[in-house]
Amino acid sequence: MSLFEGLSKVISETSATAVSKTKELARIAQLNGAISDEEKIIAAAHTEIGRRYMENLAGERPDLFGDQVERIREAQSRIEALRRELEEVKGMGKCPYCGAQVEAGKAFCGSCGARLPQPEAAGGTPQNTEV
Repeated sequence: MSLFEGLSKVISETSATAVSKTKELARIAQLNGAISDEEKIIAAAHTEIGRRYMENLAGERPDLFGDQVERIREAQSRIEALRRELEEVKGMGKCPYCGAQVEAGKAFCGSCGARLPQPEAAGGTPQNTEV
């Protein structure tokens, strides 16, 4: 066998090995992706189970997940306080009638048109409002 034939054989075998490895890696990536997709379905189902429990059974069966329910409620309370602070920092508030965000100091809600209650100034009189 000549040098070129031997070299050709080595190159051919190396190419075949590379193609085989590439196919193997592609299949591994495909299977990992499929596993990840199924895990996401399970996580979403777990989340939905928890949401339904909180909405429908938390008050009736506190013995099942009492500590987790309490953690959720405490976190929800902190989130509400943080949202109120965020609205204050942004100069926004909520319409007490429809819940839409409105700029502080506005006289009417831009969403439902309701007259908004006005904060009182230091002297006990309503502050000036924008329409």
